[in-house]
Amino acid sequence: MVHVAHVVVASHEGQDRVEAMRLGDATVMVVVDGSGGMSGGAQAAEHALREIMKAARRKTLSEQASWTSMLADADSEVARRTGQCAVVAAALVADRIVGASVGDCGVR
Repeated sequence: MVHVAHVVVASHEGQDRVEAMRLGDATVMVVVDGSGGMSGGAQAAEHALREIMKAARRKTLSEQASWTSMLADADSEVARRTGQCAVVAAALVADRIVGASVGDCGVR
């Protein structure tokens, strides 16, 4: 199993997170942008990343509905806490990329 996690460090508090992990036949990639200019962005990014990666271990990663569900659940969890974040998450499975986004970022 290949597992890479990285905290993106800025000149101030790093509020962004990125993680890539191999799960079975899928390579999962998650980028979380903690909202700056308000408190709790780093905590929101960390929590969202943990929730998504935990859910990815239980879902069928080749199905679009799994990604929509994972991000909706993570977004609901973050909304109950302090801070905000935007997420782009996807998996490379065989010859397809499947994923979703939430917040002020988009997947095109």
